[in-house]
Amino acid sequence: MINLQITSHFIFIKISNNTNDKAATRETKEEGGIDINIKGILRFEYTPRKSYVRFRVIFYAEPVNDEDLPKSIPDYESAGACWLSVDELVSDEVSLRGREPMDWIPYHNKGGPVYPIDLLTLEGFPPPDIFL
Repeated sequence: MINLQITSHFIFIKISNNTNDKAATRETKEEGGIDINIKGILRFEYTPRKSYVRFRVIFYAEPVNDEDLPKSIPDYESAGACWLSVDELVSDEVSLRGREPMDWIPYHNKGGPVYPIDLLTLEGFPPPDIFL
């Protein structure tokens, strides 16, 4: 499940059932029409259920090119995307699928930590070699 929000110059991607940042990069291109660089992780979330466990990663990313425009014409991938100012985000003019951007933008703007992307690895991978 993908939940993508593009706001101001912040991109918030929530991905379930994928294992790495390449999925986030690919889905942002498909859903939002722009290329991104994943800068880190804002949070890991999980929800244990009786028959499965839902695991999500909320990545922090920035556009490769600040001049790129997100796609605005709906297609089979998404209804479109747009850049918004923080004022536009909190106004009644914009209808979002969720309130996550309204939570994460202030978190980031107030200096909330962005954790290293290396925290997310496939099971069994060795720790990063920090002594090179």
